[in-house]
Amino acid sequence: MASTPFQIAIVGCGIGGLAAAIGFTNAGHKVTILERASKLAQVGAGIQLAPNTTGILKQWGLLPQIVSHSVEPQYLKLRTYRDGAVISASQIDPQMKMAYGVPYLAIHRADLAQVLFEKTETLGVRTRFGTQISDIEPSRPSIKLADGEQIDCDLIIGADGLHSMCRELIPGQAQQPFFPGDLAFRIVLPKADLLESQDLIELTQTPAVHIFMGPDAHIVLYPLKGGELYNIVLLLSDEDFPKEVLEDRYDKEGDKLRLEWLRTRFSTWSREIKAVLAVASGASVWRLEHCQEATQWVHEAGRLALTGDACHATLPYLAQGAAQAIEDGAFLGSLFENIKDPRDIKGALQLFETTRKPRTTIIVQKSIENREFFNMKDGPGQQKRDEVLKQGPLSLIEFQKWLYGYDAIEVGKAAAQTLSQLGSEMQPKVLEAAL
Repeated sequence: MASTPFQIAIVGCGIGGLAAAIGFTNAGHKVTILERASKLAQVGAGIQLAPNTTGILKQWGLLPQIVSHSVEPQYLKLRTYRDGAVISASQIDPQMKMAYGVPYLAIHRADLAQVLFEKTETLGVRTRFGTQISDIEPSRPSIKLADGEQIDCDLIIGADGLHSMCRELIPGQAQQPFFPGDLAFRIVLPKADLLESQDLIELTQTPAVHIFMGPDAHIVLYPLKGGELYNIVLLLSDEDFPKEVLEDRYDKEGDKLRLEWLRTRFSTWSREIKAVLAVASGASVWRLEHCQEATQWVHEAGRLALTGDACHATLPYLAQGAAQAIEDGAFLGSLFENIKDPRDIKGALQLFETTRKPRTTIIVQKSIENREFFNMKDGPGQQKRDEVLKQGPLSLIEFQKWLYGYDAIEVGKAAAQTLSQLGSEMQPKVLEAAL
């Protein structure tokens, strides 16, 4: 643990900002989070936590709290849209615990954020909600607030998401978010509502993640809150969606209109999907945003770095967006545990980028590929995909090991050792080659 703590300012109190705060504070540093919102966001619905995430949460002492808010699915079932037939059923519990020593969980995003936030409070992190930033000086480094206050620090972490103010400070990285053409409709239903339909009883008998795959769309369904709620997300192209009628309506009437449109859109899908839409009373919608991955995560002065969506925004099709932000925070915590001299910060941040970026680049690309994989039109490509899924190919197993078997805390420790041996003034390419 660092004997002389750095003063670290984190911009953003989302999952990534909270994870970075825990990582740095565990390493002995003093952290302040600056958040524009007036309180911790309670938005979103279900997310999945794979072993590369739950392993970190276990090492942070948070797994019991996370489990208490979660459901542990027993299977991942990939289904055809036509009749709901199971193409592939992969065991999750206990296979994940046997392979990686930690569970695979489904949790409400707000519950995850609350557990992380409570941990930061326990560690003594100061979170300043309702903070408006007017300017950031990355070289000093310092942050000026709208009321004229100036916050001086040793390091700034930009965990401020897709619309990152911090990213724009790095030359050549002012990429603007864009709409990739995807819509996500969200329905959350009590289990009791699903049990009203005979067509849905099978989906609720065993906790599982169900993915119905079809032309230009796929639907994900899994339990939350101890199995008492079900999270249903319908992901599809926005080509035929009447934006002017349905997207801009945020009242109950808009929810009903969207649901009526969905019932028509999925009228040829399986009885399970039609039954879910029949039981539901409304559906919210959001247009997915994306951003090109930043080619540079660290400001040239070496006192500002990006994490999470600010530098490697990830579409939801691999369920790894929050996971990669948490990995960033865990890695940084390990890396900075024994750094005492401010002159070493730049080399450490460069090593953070060169170590983490190859992994996040692959995950960003795989997430995009999964969209096409799940949304194939009927035909030879879809038939080949289904045959591959039935066989359970070694390539998918090997990728899962690479994805879920990663321990960001241990990788961060190894990077810290490399930094210690080579010296913080080494150029990033040399540091990267040494790992």
